[in-house]
Amino acid sequence: MIVRLMPEQIAEHWDAIKHAACQSNAISHTIEEQYCNKLFEMLLLEKYHAWVGYQVVDGQREYMGILITGFIRDDLTGQLNLLVYGLYAFRVLDDDLIIEGLQTLKMFARAQNCTKIFGYTSNPRLIKFLKDKDYLTDTICFTSEV
Repeated sequence: MIVRLMPEQIAEHWDAIKHAACQSNAISHTIEEQYCNKLFEMLLLEKYHAWVGYQVVDGQREYMGILITGFIRDDLTGQLNLLVYGLYAFRVLDDDLIIEGLQTLKMFARAQNCTKIFGYTSNPRLIKFLKDKDYLTDTICFTSEV
C-alpha cells in the first residue's frame, strides 16, 4: 500500500523520510542539516509531499519505500508537472507495488491538473521496468560539480 502523508504525520515518520531523502538524492554531510530542515518545512507547507509504501507484518507497519514529490511549473508553457524528487526502497520492491505507486501518483497528478510526471533514477531495474511500461526513458539527466 502507498499513501501520501499529511503534514501532521510528517514528524512521526521523519527519521525514515530523512534517511530516504538523503540517500536517494546523495546529499553530502556538509549540507545535510540545511537540506533536511528545508525539506521538513516544505513537507509541512505541502510544497513537497512524502509518500510511504508499506506492508503490515504481524500487526506492524514495515516500510518498503518512500517517495518525495513536488510540483514544477514550466515557465514557458505554464504547465504544472509532478516531479518525483526522491525514491528510496528499503528492500527490493515487487512489480505490483511499483505499479500501484505509479497509478497513485498519476491519479494525484491528474487531480492537481498536472500535465506530466517527471523523475530521476539511476536504478537499472526501475529504468527497465518503466521502459517496459511505455514510460519515456530516453532523456538523460546530467550533473556536474561547478
